[in-house]
Amino acid sequence: MTRPTGEQLADLEAALAAALRWRRRERAVSLRKLCGLIDDGLLPSGLCRMLNGETPITVRRLVALCAALDTSPGELLDQACRATLDPVARCDVAALLEPPADPVPS
Repeated sequence: MTRPTGEQLADLEAALAAALRWRRRERAVSLRKLCGLIDDGLLPSGLCRMLNGETPITVRRLVALCAALDTSPGELLDQACRATLDPVARCDVAALLEPPADPVPS
């Protein structure tokens, strides 16, 4: 594996934050409740900044957030890595984002 660029690492951090946001919404947990579950003094505004990619997510907080959301840090990191670093996954995602081709008239 080649060393990721700074841009790829930034994309990875953004993908990880997005995965955590999605998981929080899927579990229907408010920011305030999630802060209470991880119980490390994090305020909802700080959590919001992390989940929006404005501040970095530490490993300690990633593990605590994943435990509170009943998910695995490895699973979320794997998703984020596949979406940002794996060229095959990037191609798969890119194809999904493209508008469907117009059907060929017969």
